[in-house]
Amino acid sequence: MFRQREKEEEETEEEEEEEEEEEEEEEEEEKEEEEEEEDEEREEEKEEDEKKRKRRRKRKRRKRRRRRRRKKSTQEKKEEKKKKKDKGEGGGEKEKRTKEKYDMNSA
Repeated sequence: MFRQREKEEEETEEEEEEEEEEEEEEEEEEKEEEEEEEDEEREEEKEEDEKKRKRRRKRKRRKRRRRRRRKKSTQEKKEEKKKKKDKGEGGGEKEKRTKEKYDMNSA
């Protein structure tokens, strides 16, 4: 009877140990899965951030180009106007009239 009780106790101890080991393994697996999910999320966030950065850079580049083109075209227009004015071709009617007035007054 004593031996039988000892056997039963040993069996229960072994069963408990096995259960504990299984629980530990399950916990480890869960931790690994969580870590993998977190890694995937981080990777996705990195990719999204990189896409945003690229878009921002592209937008800035386009803006700069547009600004340069506008600046260049306005500068060219001013230069053309100045050349015409120097030649005496340019200027609107109002400018011509004021110029005539000054010429008359000085004479």
